[in-house]
Amino acid sequence: LEYIKNNKIEYKIAINLSMKTVSDAEFIQFLEELVIENEDFVNNILFSITSYSASVYKKQFVEFVKQLNKLNFEILIKRFKTKEYSLEELSEIKINYIKIDKDLTQNIHNDLIKKHRIKNIIVYAEVNEIKIIVENVESDQDYTFLSRLDLYAVNR
Repeated sequence: LEYIKNNKIEYKIAINLSMKTVSDAEFIQFLEELVIENEDFVNNILFSITSYSASVYKKQFVEFVKQLNKLNFEILIKRFKTKEYSLEELSEIKINYIKIDKDLTQNIHNDLIKKHRIKNIIVYAEVNEIKIIVENVESDQDYTFLSRLDLYAVNR
């Protein structure tokens, strides 16, 4: 918080969370108190959790997201795979960002199944106002293909 205040940060800082933290009622209480004392910092914080952890601990994750939504924090699911957390299940909660797992984007330019999966995720994201991020794109062909899609960010 001090760093954000002292440097007048205008971007979001992602904070990776463990399931132990997500499940901790004291952490939620801590966040509630922080929001009361420092309401402005909410715009600079983005909480991040892996798709795998969110899928293994769905009940705790869903409850955590509900609490964060009340406090106006944004949530990112990283290394997202539809095998771990289906779009149907994801529609039960409100998240803000999905960072696609590189397994879904490697060699995508040459794989119709991957193209179909990514396009389904994009349609889902548009309907639910979720930003899609793809990173660590290795090949030029994959980067070219992904850059033409309606994604929030694509990088190498």
